[in-house]
Amino acid sequence: MEQSFAKEQTPRETVSKQETAPKGILKFLYYTKCGAFFLKPITARWVSKVAGRYLDSRFSRHKIKGYVKKHRIDMSQYETENYPSFNAFFTRRIRKELRPFDTAPEAFVAPCDGKLSLYPIADGARFNVKGFDYTAAELLKNAELAKKFEGGYCFVFRLCVEDYHRYFYFDDGMKSENTFIRGRLHTVQPAALGRSEER
Repeated sequence: MEQSFAKEQTPRETVSKQETAPKGILKFLYYTKCGAFFLKPITARWVSKVAGRYLDSRFSRHKIKGYVKKHRIDMSQYETENYPSFNAFFTRRIRKELRPFDTAPEAFVAPCDGKLSLYPIADGARFNVKGFDYTAAELLKNAELAKKFEGGYCFVFRLCVEDYHRYFYFDDGMKSENTFIRGRLHTVQPAALGRSEER
């Protein structure tokens, strides 16, 4: 099941058609033999780290204006329109009144903006993340830990570029730990989903 929180009034079929058409550099990288040659080094983790340092710097600020225009982002929804770097803009804070929080005990609040896929977790059950199918044990790299989640549900949120890139703690409790899972960093753009497995 898939649902768009940010675009509730848009028919699912229309969203699907708009998002799946590959364009530009993504079409080259994921749909051509020549692009496949460049794709492997581009998706290496060290490339992401280098790009991240640039996007954290003041030299990346010039990218913000064009990004806002291209993706039609309404900047009046956010606390400020001035950012020291592109990454500061990308993780911008939305005005609190635009994300009211339902504190009713029976309310189940989404932890973020994005499109949601929901999967029941059972022994051997598989769910799709970025075009790949995983069991809970494969995703967590820990079969013993995966057993603890059986009988529950796996929520996979995919954030698009125009979505609010922050998560909320939506219930009581404490985060137990952070787990680093090695792998390549493919884009979540629909044009690449599924194709990354072939590369």
